[in-house]
Amino acid sequence: MSENGSPFRVKISGAALAHQIKVLATTASTMGVKKEFLTSLAAIHQRLSKDPLGFGEPRFQTHNPNFMCRIGAMKPVAVHFAVHEELRLVLVLRVFLMGM
Repeated sequence: MSENGSPFRVKISGAALAHQIKVLATTASTMGVKKEFLTSLAAIHQRLSKDPLGFGEPRFQTHNPNFMCRIGAMKPVAVHFAVHEELRLVLVLRVFLMGM
């Protein structure tokens, strides 16, 4: 868990992203990697709720200086996400299958 021990809230950014995840699950199923997709997605969620700043690598600071955008991956899934450390909040911005 993070330094102060409280977990981060992980939020998916909008209905479009939720739909995108469903489409990716269908694509993963077609590719024969649906189980790996779901396992990776769950593991990523766990990492984001416990230690988002220790997962992946930083990409850029947003216009709001409190959010740091990062990218992280657990094959076959990668995510772009933003972390607000003070609010203990992680916004998932994009989910994609690696190599696609």
